[in-house]
Amino acid sequence: MKEISSSIRVGIQKLKTSYPEVEAAIVMLCDQPFISTEIINQLALTYYLTNQPIVACEYAETLGVPALFSDRLFCELITLRNGEGAKQVIKKHSQEVFSISFPGGATDIDTPKEYAELLVMT
Repeated sequence: MKEISSSIRVGIQKLKTSYPEVEAAIVMLCDQPFISTEIINQLALTYYLTNQPIVACEYAETLGVPALFSDRLFCELITLRNGEGAKQVIKKHSQEVFSISFPGGATDIDTPKEYAELLVMT
C-alpha cells in the first residue's frame, strides 16, 4: 500500500514541474480493468461543467478513483504518506466532491485468481 502514496506524490510533483499551468489531474489505478476513455472523458467534462475541485467515481457504495483533482489539492496529494491513497483526500473534502457512476470500478485485479475470474466474466 505504501507504493500508492509515493506513486501519487511522484506523479503530481512531476506534473507540477513539467506542466506548471495544468489545472487538474486524474488519479487512477492500473488494476481496474473496466477503465475506459469514456470514464476519463466523463471525469474531465464533469469537472468543467460543475467546477467542483474533485470529481470521483462512485461504485460499491463508495467514492474513489479514478478521480479528478483540481490543482488546489495537489499539495494534499503530494503530502500523502504511509500508504494513504487519493481516497483520503476525497473523504476529507467530501462536501466538494461531484460523483459519477462507474459500477465497473468495483472490479480490480490483484491476484492471478481474480484475473482468471475476470477472463471467465468477459
